[in-house]
Amino acid sequence: MSSRTHSSRFGLSVVTAACLVLGLGTASAQASADTARLRARVELEALADGAATWPYDLNEHGVVVGEAAVPAGPAHAVRWGRSALVTDLGAVDGLDTRAVAVNERGTSTGYYDVYGLPRAVRWSTSGAVSRLDSLSGAPPSSSISIPTGLAEDDTVIGYATAADTTTHSVRWDRLGRVHDLGVLPGGWDSVPYGINAAGTVVGFSSSADSRPHAVRWDSADRIFELGSIAGQTASWALAIGNDGGIAGFAIAGARTTAVRWDGAGAVTELAPLPGHEAGTAVGRNAVGTVIGTSVGEPHIRAVRWDRRGRVTALDTLPGGSDDRPTGINDSGVVSGQATQAGRQIAVSWDRRGHIATLPVPPDASGSGALGVNDEGVIVGVYEGLDGQSHAVVWR
Repeated sequence: MSSRTHSSRFGLSVVTAACLVLGLGTASAQASADTARLRARVELEALADGAATWPYDLNEHGVVVGEAAVPAGPAHAVRWGRSALVTDLGAVDGLDTRAVAVNERGTSTGYYDVYGLPRAVRWSTSGAVSRLDSLSGAPPSSSISIPTGLAEDDTVIGYATAADTTTHSVRWDRLGRVHDLGVLPGGWDSVPYGINAAGTVVGFSSSADSRPHAVRWDSADRIFELGSIAGQTASWALAIGNDGGIAGFAIAGARTTAVRWDGAGAVTELAPLPGHEAGTAVGRNAVGTVIGTSVGEPHIRAVRWDRRGRVTALDTLPGGSDDRPTGINDSGVVSGQATQAGRQIAVSWDRRGHIATLPVPPDASGSGALGVNDEGVIVGVYEGLDGQSHAVVWR
């Protein structure tokens, strides 16, 4: 699942979250794709019959975390095992909770919601919850802390309110102690999106020019600005591998372009498809394959770039329009959404780029695939005719 940084599928982001608004889907549309690999849908258990469920992350053992509705009460963070049975991680102080990331040992992180103010927590493998520290001096009545990723040593990354009420990237260690990762000189906010096995963190920080700049923090919490393309006005680093390679995107004038940075921070532009004018990179795997989108008339296409930067279009559905990838595993299998006749449909692409729709019930009104692990298990969600979301895996 891309060098196994466990980032919230929606907390990573603006980019991924914006892709996952469910439209209307139909059974006939689902059946129209090339079925490169037929997968079976497994429903993840709800906390009550017919209640909504939503997944956020999947680990290599097939464990999924997310949230589930409960009758007449707050939503609860939950964990599903390979059996698809649910474990209720419970409320905190009687308030809503949400689990957004899980690592290989089964530790998970998320937050509880204090009347619109999220506060970060971590759950052990046994399900015991611990609150993660706030930044020193942060105003208790208005501060937030939100995790965006989880490392294999149980380090959590995220962002939190600082004493001056700005937002700073933070790292929580195994004891729950918070470390302020800070901002670039003259900046006031930063957000981290990924962490690798060496403890290197990537994200963005504002600076004295009031613009977002892609940055990385080393394991000693020192901040470094990543290289810029010609004419750059903004950039974001979204994913990092254990080799130090980073994927993201930059803006130069009115043009958005996918980029990657090497371990030294040097930047390389990733060209969109011929005839297209823009692109974004949203993820990478352990072998350095980057996934993203290429934007041009008439549609947005899902693409991948190999280690040499060569772009390949991924198949689209017959009559389809905008497609967006959400994850890639180390074998090159990609998860995502395809749009057909204005309807969003969960799909996967095999290593050759061939598309396959992922099965949902005939009355589903829309669906999306959120990520894929190295076993090829895909996690996602569909929306029923009743408007409820239902967490699923496809195997």
